[in-house]
Amino acid sequence: MGPTAKMVGTDFTVDQETTQRIWDEAQQSMYEGGVRVVGLDGERSVELFPIETGEGPRVVAVFNEEDLSRLTLAALVHDTINLLAIAQGHLDLQCQEDSGPLAEAMWTLARVENLVRKLGSWPRKEDGEAATAVAETLHHLSSVFSLDHYRLKWDLVPVPKACLPIDDFIEVFQNLLFNAKEAMPDGGLVTIAVYPADSGIHISITDSGVGMDSDTKNRCALPYTTSKSQGRGLGLYRARQLMEQYQGRMTIQSAGPGQGTTVSVWLPSV
Repeated sequence: MGPTAKMVGTDFTVDQETTQRIWDEAQQSMYEGGVRVVGLDGERSVELFPIETGEGPRVVAVFNEEDLSRLTLAALVHDTINLLAIAQGHLDLQCQEDSGPLAEAMWTLARVENLVRKLGSWPRKEDGEAATAVAETLHHLSSVFSLDHYRLKWDLVPVPKACLPIDDFIEVFQNLLFNAKEAMPDGGLVTIAVYPADSGIHISITDSGVGMDSDTKNRCALPYTTSKSQGRGLGLYRARQLMEQYQGRMTIQSAGPGQGTTVSVWLPSV
């Protein structure tokens, strides 16, 4: 009996000849015990890994889209660092107060666990509900502005839940909130507005920071595009990617350098 190949990752359509070639290489991989790479069309490839299971030797076939995989991995690592910074902010407050912040830190660290599980393709510890309580989750994330030189203004109208899972909602808005903070190195005012709009939910984050010229505004959501000395240029790219995934929209407005920035998001509601 030949090896059983379990296909992991993106499903590619290949012709019968290529399928047979992958099968033949899988047999060699299992019998020789080494990893083999099979090119598909010059851009895509499949790696064949021999493994031992309780049912005997098997071959795992992993299709690769290298550029997309690198971008996604780098973005997830970027978001993990941001979440850890939120947790650190809560723990710093715990040194001054004896309530609230510790619970917030625990909430944030639970999000970190889910993000790391997502990175490693482990099952998440969530109840599976594909919806997020908007105001509650934004209040959790807003601790990034806990220092005295930041002022936070809320303009909230009750809205239904947003139609995307909480971890993906967090990925979007932690990036937008961190960008607002980093745009105001000396502090300033951040306004968070939430209200119903167009059979969905409008959420905007306005900072009083450095603003953007038109060229920066047009390019800021491209991957690896950043004006920060230590930035990776992945936050807005990842936010826009998730918006498109859930049929949402994101727009960025700035009157120019020194005039602040407003990022507006529209999301479908449940």
